[in-house]
Amino acid sequence: MFHVLQISSVEYAEKNPRKLDAWINSIKDLHQSKSPPTVIYSKPMPDVEKLMQEWPTSIENELAEIQLPTAKLDVDLATFVDVCCSVLDIPV
Repeated sequence: MFHVLQISSVEYAEKNPRKLDAWINSIKDLHQSKSPPTVIYSKPMPDVEKLMQEWPTSIENELAEIQLPTAKLDVDLATFVDVCCSVLDIPV
């Protein structure tokens, strides 16, 4: 099932364009021979149409009234995303 390919580097690639092209083609062949990644979900995925529905007015009103974090919050990006997701009750 697995294909074993020896991948090597091309020394002095600027002086060996044919060898470089052959190397590039071997990498392309390697990627084309790989099967696409598969994901096995533990739960069924929600219906996309349902996810794309407009929020109820009550949620819109709540979002207008609460103070969401701004870029002025002195934290790194990962922490900022965690804070925003927590405020919106999105599991992380």
